[in-house]
Amino acid sequence: MRSVSCLKNKNIAVIGLGITGLSCVRFLLQHQKSLGLTLSAMDTRVLESIDLPIPVTLGKLDEAMLQQADVLVVSPGIALSTPAIAKASQDGKILMGDIELFALFFNEWMPNKSLLAVTGSNGKSTVVSLLQEIVSQAGLKPALGGNIGTPALQLLETHADADVFILELSSFQLESTDSLQADVACILNITDDHMDRYSDFDDYAAAKLRIYDNAKQVVCNLDDIHTLPSPDLIVSGISVQYFSAENKEGGWGLTEDKSAITYNGERFLPASEIKLAGVHNLMNIQAAAAMAKSLGIRDADIIQAVTQFAGLPHRCQKVSNKYGVDWINDSKATNVGATLAAVHGLRPTILGQLILLAGGDSKQADLSPLRETFEQQVDHLFLYGKDALLLKQLKADAKLVADLPTAVAEAAKVANEGDAVLLSPACASLDMFRNYEHRGQCFIDSVEALS
Repeated sequence: MRSVSCLKNKNIAVIGLGITGLSCVRFLLQHQKSLGLTLSAMDTRVLESIDLPIPVTLGKLDEAMLQQADVLVVSPGIALSTPAIAKASQDGKILMGDIELFALFFNEWMPNKSLLAVTGSNGKSTVVSLLQEIVSQAGLKPALGGNIGTPALQLLETHADADVFILELSSFQLESTDSLQADVACILNITDDHMDRYSDFDDYAAAKLRIYDNAKQVVCNLDDIHTLPSPDLIVSGISVQYFSAENKEGGWGLTEDKSAITYNGERFLPASEIKLAGVHNLMNIQAAAAMAKSLGIRDADIIQAVTQFAGLPHRCQKVSNKYGVDWINDSKATNVGATLAAVHGLRPTILGQLILLAGGDSKQADLSPLRETFEQQVDHLFLYGKDALLLKQLKADAKLVADLPTAVAEAAKVANEGDAVLLSPACASLDMFRNYEHRGQCFIDSVEALS
């Protein structure tokens, strides 16, 4: 592992000037004098209104500037396989991201603070947001950031008085991180995603598994073998807790009828007292509870926070009930695994038909795991967007529509009392929307416009 001293008197180039990249620049500027840093920045985009007190190049990456640098701080949106960056790495330059920078300073400055780290293909934001509520309920000060909300480095400045730091981490952030030492690290699940960025599924999974490196305790999904720590890690004596959709005598689980969360085989919390919908959310709650207990937080505080937590926008959020039909916004489901989780989690709770709206940019993911679920659990499927034709191959009677508002209108025509209409796209939104929030709001607006 590295320490802050590895940065002293170094020439550092920050690559990427989005929210994360700018947070890196600002942080390094604050410590430029004390560490003797030489700083520069660049972005592959031609951006407007970039005003920084360091050399900045826009457009094609400046290979001469890269060669002058000792350290490249690469934003998560830029692939490490980008030819100019890969060549710099081969030439001996140190590559790191914002989370590695965070870890260097956190390890040195805050030895008595707790750090919770969460990754997974789906459910990350729900789990870290719930953890924030649990920590607050326990009378401690949380600091939440990373891949959600506040950039991790900014937390070191604005939340220095926090007791517990909670990081949501993407695979892109983890692949350039070596020094993270989480008190508890959790992988919720790993399903196909970002195959336009990784060579294959194993490459993607390996990036996620880096979260366990140097962790003191691990929480993982017993039902997803890809989340399990390596045998070597288990042999090393690391503490491991499991959660599951089954009732387990050891660890977290669910009763056979899914009516309650269990801990060590005993009922812990009835599902009827929880505002979140679906089996997948019951598992998210287990993961958060397991991490909280690992910090010594009392069961009473965990239960109080869980029963009050209403979830996050665009994540299996019931937005309306019109004429007895539930309209559910799961726009955050940007990959296959998220849509499978939503359908499997909600189907047992729906009395009538399940009508699914899906489509967008599949990011070259393998869509075939959706076939059985579409055929057996979805009564009507309306598809729109860039990869609608690929999705249509998975269900013979699926219908193609021009856009999301049209899908809502067509769903309303076939929906009856007791049915549910679920927006869970299984795809990214950028082919037609600014982001998943924009897509979710379009769904909400379209539902509200129904007569």
